[in-house]
Amino acid sequence: MNESKIKNFVEYKGSMLEYDNSAINQNKVIFGEYSPELFYKLNKLLVKDLKENYEVSNRFIFINAWNNYYEGTYLEPDNKFGYGSINALSKALFNLPFRNSNYNLSNLMNNCLLAVQAHIFYIDLLNEIINKINNIPVKFDLYISTNTRKKVELIKTYTNKYSKANNVYVKFFENKGRDILPFLIQMGEVIHKYKYLCHLHSKKTWYSPKLGKNWRIYLFNNLLGTSEIISQILSDFENYDKLGFIFPQNYYENLKYTMFVNPKDKEKMKYLFSKFIPGYTFSDKFFDFPAGDMFWARIKAIYQIFQIDLRHDIPNEKGPKNILYAIERFWLFIVKNNGYSYKKYYNYYK
Repeated sequence: MNESKIKNFVEYKGSMLEYDNSAINQNKVIFGEYSPELFYKLNKLLVKDLKENYEVSNRFIFINAWNNYYEGTYLEPDNKFGYGSINALSKALFNLPFRNSNYNLSNLMNNCLLAVQAHIFYIDLLNEIINKINNIPVKFDLYISTNTRKKVELIKTYTNKYSKANNVYVKFFENKGRDILPFLIQMGEVIHKYKYLCHLHSKKTWYSPKLGKNWRIYLFNNLLGTSEIISQILSDFENYDKLGFIFPQNYYENLKYTMFVNPKDKEKMKYLFSKFIPGYTFSDKFFDFPAGDMFWARIKAIYQIFQIDLRHDIPNEKGPKNILYAIERFWLFIVKNNGYSYKKYYNYYK
């Protein structure tokens, strides 16, 4: 650190893969959630920085590491990713796209098989939400729930003018169950008409408005940020019959709130298991879930949760919300129980 203040030398940047030194060091440092795609995007940023700020003779990236198996960080091909990591590095160095852009969307272009459901409590976010949804490059129907009849009329007026949806349906719900209960009720009536579903809502975070804004922008951009992002998501569904659920990687500023499940949430989850997957033994181990409750899904992978009426299980807005947090953490268990896999995306990193 003292040397870096002198700045009489060239400072090279490093790139890394997954890393875990807990086997050899009491001061544990762990970097998880690795994927070749994340590695690609990290190196793209480093290459951009090199080209903008370094002379040609000093354009080096140091990678940790080729075969450091003891700390779980290695670029060498393995059974898990094959040549994925080293290919990702090559694509980043030579400015190649990570994926083939030949999207498989013809079926979705010709038929309205996609539904988008948005719960809009905060009407000031209506413009932001509709603009993102309008990035969808295929036919879709838009379902919107809100909590006052005045908002219903405002939303109808706005969407009639600005929405690109095939059809727009706006419905009033009492202020109960946050975004989840209106979502389950509104889509439960029509879910059988569609193949895929996207759910989002006008997210704000009461305990940290700045975090809430950043988190919302991150989720919106990763789900609906560009037509290319959406095309890749929908193509993945179309190309892989057993892919059932797609959601963004957990937002980094919010990890401390999402990497645990408290005892009350666990009890409510056990209750959900008793309703939807009887006999399932719920483990206390860490598990993935779509933090923020925004995602894309294949209907066949999640349909059961729309078939059971949970209105009496969900409290009024002023009551305890544990069942709502439990539902947010429950989606992937239904997906896997139905024989489908899931995928986490990290498409938007600006």
